[in-house]
Parts: sequence; C-alpha cells; structure tokens
Amino acid sequence: MNCPRLPAVPSNRIDKIEPSWFQTLNECLEYAMTHPRGDGLTIFNDAGGSLRTSGAEDAASAGKDTVPEYIGPFRLTLADGVLKCSGGWLNRNGISMDDLSEMVCTELKEGTVAIRSELRDKVWSAPALVIVSAPDRWCYPIGKLTPGEEPGTFEVTQYPVCCAFIMASEICAMSKIAVE
Repeated sequence: MNCPRLPAVPSNRIDKIEPSWFQTLNECLEYAMTHPRGDGLTIFNDAGGSLRTSGAEDAASAGKDTVPEYIGPFRLTLADGVLKCSGGWLNRNGISMDDLSEMVCTELKEGTVAIRSELRDKVWSAPALVIVSAPDRWCYPIGKLTPGEEPGTFEVTQYPVCCAFIMASEICAMSKIAVE
C-alpha cells in the first residue's frame, strides 16, 4: 500500500461530509498504524503505538525525516562521552525475567549497542551494556552507534525494544548420536 494523502479538512458541517472523506481518513490512519514512523509527514506513530498529527511545531520540519523521541524500555542517551541505557526487561532462556535498572557504557566505538549476558557453568553473568561489531547469541541489539559529523563524536540510533531475549542452546546430545 502506498502512503495515502490526508484528505482536505472539510468546510461543511459534520453531517454534510461525504462518506468517501472518512474512508480516505481511515486509510491514512491504517497506513500510519502499520508503519514505524506513520506516514512521516502528517501522522506520526510514536513509541508505544500512539498516533499523533503534526502540529505547528512540526510545520517547519515537514517533509524532513523526523522521528519523535523514544521513551520506551532500553532508551539510549549519549552525553559527555557516556552512553546510558534506561531500564528494561531481560528474558533469559524463557524462564528468567529480570527488570534491569539503568546501565552505562564509557568505551564508545562504532557498532551495535547490545545487552550482554552469558551462561557459563549454569550461571548467568550480570547483564551489561556493550558495543559490539555484530551481535551474537549472548548480545541482544537495542541500538547502533555511528560516527557523528564532528571528529570523536557519535550518533545513536534507537531500536524500539519491549523486552530483550537471550537464549542459550547447544546441539542436543541425542541428535548427535542420531546423525553419527
């Protein structure tokens, strides 16, 4: 479905508006609800799935690639060379659900921002905020750090995440026997 255009604001009384106007409005809203940024111009799909329309404050940036500030779990902020991550839920192996508090990372570099926790000798390591070149099975990606316009600076791309999942698994011993 192509991005539909919002219909012009009707000048008639509500009981005189054509049904096709409501159908066009409905198509715009359905499109916005199924796209992460809404239509990106007039209807925005904010974090948490709330739709909002562009107002006077958005008029100056209409047509530009604007994204509302993310306010959900694992919110990333970068200030004074420190990357902070707000709390969020971490599910490890489907049986452990932990409510994490704020984490920080001071070793900044280009890469994927992730929550890391490893299972060793049947014990999970403490969750940590890390930056990796590529996520692996112990790292759940929550964002990306890229070089900024100024040397030595970085820009954060937030991945909306409601819960981080880390699943530890190995090849089943029984399946190894069946293959051999």
